[in-house]
Amino acid sequence: MKRTILTQAILILAFLTTTIDLHGQVTIGSGEKPNAGALLDLKMDNQGMSTKGLGLPRVELKDIKTKTDLAETMGLPSGTLNAADHAGLVVYNIGKDEVSLATRFCPGLHVWDGTEWQVLGAYPEMGETRILQSTQLKGFTHLDPSNTAHPMWATLGKNPASYPLGYIGQFTDNRPNDAPQTYHYTRFYVGYTEHDNTFNVTRDISCAQDGSAIVTSTETVAGSLTFEDGVWMAENLRAIKMPDGTAIAQNPYGGEAVGSTTSPRYYYPNNQAANRATLGVLYNWPAAINMGTGPGQTPDPPGGGLANVGLDEANRIQGICPAGWHLPSDRQWTDLENGIIINTSKFSSTPDIGGALLPYSGYIYPVWRGTSHGRAMKATGSTINGLASNGTSKSAAQGGFELFLAGNGESGAFGYYGGAAIIWSSSRMVVRYFANTVDKGCVGGYQSGYLLSVRCKKDD
Repeated sequence: MKRTILTQAILILAFLTTTIDLHGQVTIGSGEKPNAGALLDLKMDNQGMSTKGLGLPRVELKDIKTKTDLAETMGLPSGTLNAADHAGLVVYNIGKDEVSLATRFCPGLHVWDGTEWQVLGAYPEMGETRILQSTQLKGFTHLDPSNTAHPMWATLGKNPASYPLGYIGQFTDNRPNDAPQTYHYTRFYVGYTEHDNTFNVTRDISCAQDGSAIVTSTETVAGSLTFEDGVWMAENLRAIKMPDGTAIAQNPYGGEAVGSTTSPRYYYPNNQAANRATLGVLYNWPAAINMGTGPGQTPDPPGGGLANVGLDEANRIQGICPAGWHLPSDRQWTDLENGIIINTSKFSSTPDIGGALLPYSGYIYPVWRGTSHGRAMKATGSTINGLASNGTSKSAAQGGFELFLAGNGESGAFGYYGGAAIIWSSSRMVVRYFANTVDKGCVGGYQSGYLLSVRCKKDD
């Protein structure tokens, strides 16, 4: 039956072609003369009207994305049709393939081009949902806003005049149930990340788009560029409520051996509430990331250690930071340190350090890194607990990072008060450590019950 239909279609087309060659113009449907300039005219009356049209052969094409033999694509024995002889053949296909993205085709007009079937028009657009699963960092490049001719500014669609390094101003955190806290903030660097984004992709490949043929895949888009504005708080966070106003328990001095590893806790430096205004507040890991599964909360991330920490940044963690800010990752901490190494004199009284930049990973913590950028980040002229900070940072109001050495809460007591600043990153239980007797900076790891400082980075 299929061979008969195809043969009849070919004979009809051949007849029409022969008739046109012999007589020049043809009318189908009535005895009226064709309109001037028409080789083939379909009409039923002298007004040129018709309620009928030309019906193309209806053929069930098969495997047109995988087979190259014309006869096989039409359900006929292989080699029974000459592909070249049938170039230009137009049919209405009633077949479909909804098995995979690679083999998908749908009903509609198709033309044989001598090699393969081409759809005339387009198949129904596939419904698609893409969910970002991971972002794998490939590298970060710092940009100099004073170098306005750098081609990456245009590539990223950014105006360098909008991103000057240095002090920006103040903002106030007005979270519910807590006293308003006003912070200075500064742009310490700008640049762009190069990364690969991996997505979970769900597609509806059904021709009717009725959800009857769903396929899923994992796809990686390589070489994406994302601009990053390195704006950070120039002071330690001072909140004693979560961003939505939820209460945080104050860690009992001398009570819990360290701090809870499952419930949020805060702690005043040296257990003195008066220290909050200058030194900020200390938080355990559950408080820092706002651990939980409710709205606005963060499930405890997996992992630990520094083999790949900070490189997968698909999910930004706001944590205890104000709206519009987030807990910076290990990678962002490294970019901050490198920004200060590049432009040390802008943020401190230490001359520009320059030289080799700090790596992201490949080391075993704790490790002291760099030469003297830690000194440039510590507060100038600060003495706490009889210990001098030995820092050169400008004040927060002048655009410095101004780290005060608030110590940490541990073992039911207080440690390193005046001797060290220890700050959480969003990379699981990875910290930055700065000591009064060392000019370098340190990457280390702390258990989730310890109570440490928090700095927040502004969302881009």
